[in-house]
Amino acid sequence: MLLDGKNLPNNDMLETDVCIIGGGAAGITLAKEFVDTRFKVSLFESGGYRFNHRTQLLYKAENCGRPYYDMEFTKQRYFGGATNKWYGRCRPLDAIDFETRSWVKHSGWPFGKNELDPFYVRAHDVCRLRSANYNPAFWETYEKEQLYFKGTPVETKIFQFSPPTRFARDYLNLFKMAPNIQVFLNSNAVSIALNPAGNSVTHVSFATLVGKKFQVKAKLFILAASALEITRLLLVSDDVHSRGIGNQYDLVGRFFMEHPHIFDAIVTTGLTDKIARYYKILDYDIKSENLGTVGALGLSENAICQEKMLNASAFFIRRKCYKIDDRYFGKAGVALTKVMDTFNHTRAPGMQFFRDVGDTIKHIKDVGGIVKQRLNGIIKPISYITIRTQVETEPNPDSRVTLSHKKDRLGMNKLTLDWRLTDLDLESYKKFNQILFKGLRMAGIEVRPFKHDMDEFGWPLSMVAGKHHIGTTRMHQDPKKGVLNADCKVHGVANLYIAGSSTFPTSGQANPMLTLVALAIRLADHVKQIMSDTSKME
Repeated sequence: MLLDGKNLPNNDMLETDVCIIGGGAAGITLAKEFVDTRFKVSLFESGGYRFNHRTQLLYKAENCGRPYYDMEFTKQRYFGGATNKWYGRCRPLDAIDFETRSWVKHSGWPFGKNELDPFYVRAHDVCRLRSANYNPAFWETYEKEQLYFKGTPVETKIFQFSPPTRFARDYLNLFKMAPNIQVFLNSNAVSIALNPAGNSVTHVSFATLVGKKFQVKAKLFILAASALEITRLLLVSDDVHSRGIGNQYDLVGRFFMEHPHIFDAIVTTGLTDKIARYYKILDYDIKSENLGTVGALGLSENAICQEKMLNASAFFIRRKCYKIDDRYFGKAGVALTKVMDTFNHTRAPGMQFFRDVGDTIKHIKDVGGIVKQRLNGIIKPISYITIRTQVETEPNPDSRVTLSHKKDRLGMNKLTLDWRLTDLDLESYKKFNQILFKGLRMAGIEVRPFKHDMDEFGWPLSMVAGKHHIGTTRMHQDPKKGVLNADCKVHGVANLYIAGSSTFPTSGQANPMLTLVALAIRLADHVKQIMSDTSKME
């Protein structure tokens, strides 16, 4: 059943068995797992079925850390969430990503990859992926072949592309037909109420942008919104616990992680047609679907351990000629990109825009060269194959999200993001490129590294992030080291669970979608089990 929070009676009180907050990949996966069960499940989504600017701007936040996107442009706040825009790239995390690594502070999940493997298989069906086999040899044919890096630790990593599955489009009818599932659109969770003892949720309060308010009582609550919104909801709910729910040890909002993305080199020779077909040269300027499998380049787990590095991968990407000019990766290119992003409505206008214009003028000579390259590319389109690196970052408690004193339209405190990277992050990135370029040469592929301008910390100015919000409510069996236990239940709160990438203790190098879907399926199985035995919820 599909409903709209704007049409409910003001101050209404709803009751359900399971209340899911957030209608993105995690929330939809959870609800899907409850279809045709004996449990009444209500899913609440902040947005509607289509994009709406007023709702989207509820994501607006401040940034006090390293340069980052305007937060309101990093996720989609309507039914389907990030799956409304994603390209569909998927891969399970590697076994090493789950392990406690002595050289990586705060690493280690409360379980190994083998625990999640059965749920990964089911997640492939949800994301509509072709196979759960990630052995590179499995994907070789007569027409396409992989590179072999004899004597080096470089190896091929398989990623798969979902069609991409648009969760809202593909699963909405399932919910409409299911008698036990209710989907409420335009319904914003604004606070969580606990009992006086602070160990159980009594209800959640919701508000709409038309002024309607209502509350929801449930036996069990699951927060499945984005990592930042889950953090905000926990922190603003401070009626019983002054620091917010789950934050008795000041952990909610900490360990924010992202995947830095950097274009590092241009491929000059050696990439044959067979190899190109295997690795599937990506072109993000072309909105193509059904990309199938893609070969990426990474390092063996033995090499990662021996070199005491973080995980990483690299992709072959097709780029237009002006986008591979060395100037494009320096101060001129960064300034010009920011100005153009404002005009293209992917960056919020403000005082920063005038600073970006000033930087563009300051480097006008190089900007002119980039513009000339772009004009030449329009007349005679030319593109090149480049290498883009995607790296894991170390869990860092100082990389965090906190509440701002500013309020949004619903009266909720906005967020402040302080994204930070560590020395290990930078050392691993540099070491990965050194090993990768050497391995490529051994395999007969020649590359020319780009000349990056560096920021004050030694990172390329042109570095961007994957818009992957990870880690703000991490799992750990010890409540002094994590917000959640191994079942994704908030420590000390009997009926409150969290789904999504905020639960990850480490990020790995792979995109988080497949893992968060697998975790959502695992959580659904757990919830169904304990709901069948209510004594376990006491």
